[in-house]
Amino acid sequence: SLSECGIPWETERIQKGIRDCFEKKHPLPLDNIVFTRLNDQQGYLGFTIIPLHDSVKRISGVLLFGADITRRKAGERQLKMRSEELAEANKQLEKEKIQYQTLLESIGDGMIAVNQDGNIMMMNVPAEKMLGIKHGEAVGQKFSKVIKMENDQAKQIYEAERPLAKTLMSGKPLTAANFY
Repeated sequence: SLSECGIPWETERIQKGIRDCFEKKHPLPLDNIVFTRLNDQQGYLGFTIIPLHDSVKRISGVLLFGADITRRKAGERQLKMRSEELAEANKQLEKEKIQYQTLLESIGDGMIAVNQDGNIMMMNVPAEKMLGIKHGEAVGQKFSKVIKMENDQAKQIYEAERPLAKTLMSGKPLTAANFY
């Protein structure tokens, strides 16, 4: 019997699983069975209870296959904790995004926000009107592809020569005084 094997575990849950297996007549999983190790630390077992049939197809017993799932449970707890942290971080990022978008929308001048790679992240309505392109069409696109620049002789300024590219490459602000 289960209680005679010398392992302190949830005998009642295992016995209930065995009864359920007899009743349902098919294999059943049984996870999260708490047991106590010899060092008094708690662990978890996972079982599969498989019915055994006699020659006339009646269930005559069960096989109990088990594994120590303590490490898996610890990993699941850690994954859940990290998922909750990630969800909270995403919530905070969404809140900040809304704040920045609100700030951007409140500015009367055309404003475009780009990431370190020069891709457009956000733009406000005045920028849409100035460029003749909608926010949804511009976001994710390279700034240089969306906005064409020319010098005072009406010649195209290539991406590497643009103030934004120089600022992104150097990490330092570029002013009109040190650009031209």
